[in-house]
Amino acid sequence: MDKKYLLFDNPKQCIVIVVFFIMVVGGINVFSATFVNKASYGFLIRYAAFSIVGLIAMFLTKRIGYKNFLKSTWLTPLFWLTLAMLVFIHFAGHRINGAARWIFLGPISIQPSEFSKLLGIMLCASLLGSRMDRGRKITLFQWPSTKAFVMMFVQAYLILRQPDMGTMSIVIALVLAMYILAGVNTKEIFGIIGVAVVGAAMAIIISPYRLERVQNWLNPFNDPLGNGYQMVQSLIAIGSGGLTGMEWGQGIGKFWYLPEAHTDFAFAIFCQENGFLGALALIVAYVILTFAFVRVCREIKNSKAFLLAYGITFLVVGQAASNMCMVTGLFPVIGVPLPFISYGGSSMAVSMIAIGLFLSIYDEELAEQKLESMTPEERRESIHVYQGRWN
Repeated sequence: MDKKYLLFDNPKQCIVIVVFFIMVVGGINVFSATFVNKASYGFLIRYAAFSIVGLIAMFLTKRIGYKNFLKSTWLTPLFWLTLAMLVFIHFAGHRINGAARWIFLGPISIQPSEFSKLLGIMLCASLLGSRMDRGRKITLFQWPSTKAFVMMFVQAYLILRQPDMGTMSIVIALVLAMYILAGVNTKEIFGIIGVAVVGAAMAIIISPYRLERVQNWLNPFNDPLGNGYQMVQSLIAIGSGGLTGMEWGQGIGKFWYLPEAHTDFAFAIFCQENGFLGALALIVAYVILTFAFVRVCREIKNSKAFLLAYGITFLVVGQAASNMCMVTGLFPVIGVPLPFISYGGSSMAVSMIAIGLFLSIYDEELAEQKLESMTPEERRESIHVYQGRWN
């Protein structure tokens, strides 16, 4: 696990450096996308604050260790806290563009649905990992094996009521992916997917705004100045970047043409100013990060750590791929942030906590591998060393 990876000493070093690189790119892109506003440095300062808080959260999470977070003493309060915030939003949440998704505490805004994504992964890793260790059957139709799915389905339903079908879909998809990793019967998965597809189709048909989103996704140029405006402007921004871009700060999409230029559609502004080559470099960074994640995941022996590590990989990489596909028109507009690039405190906090958990898994697994490779004498010496540190 601690072997050289590409140009890095080990996969852990690769993950840390690549994440920091993407965050720097994100800060530069946020400033470029927002300096035309009156508060030209405001968004950059807040992005920097989000990053610092995220880094602190990452180091604290790594220090506490993933094993502690997967205990019921942590998970149960976290679940009920997140559920309480989702219920509060339903009755008294702050509405923006017709959706109630945020809780405002003075200058701080919290989006609980972002935390539901990581919480679902942690719940599945804890509950399903325990059943895997005991050799119990994993199923979606028998308690307590289905406990994690039921718990997250409740949160997903509340997220759908905000309304936020995109985030709800991500939460359910992450949970299903965790059950597949845990070894659930594939017939059950196909059955659930079939029900989900039918349910999603019904939700789209009975909701005018969701139906409009699908229609605009299929052909945004049917209404380029109305409902298809955002997607059309995103495609124009990306296409106008050409091979090398319009130079930093010169992209015209941010001049009140492209809505959400610093949040969900930050990648479009990046493409416009850095061109195809810049976009390719950013995609390569995410690909390198993906392979570093998988390199570590393949060597994990602990069931809970295995599920959690792959879940974090799905969370970070899946959202990155979904956002890029959304911005380029391959997916409908579903409001998925681009990890470490899109402006948003909750998204940054969740992403950095996820990285902290992953680094904790790496350290724990590496320590166990080194312990297994030691002779009995070396193990006793190692124990004496650690005891001396604590005394």
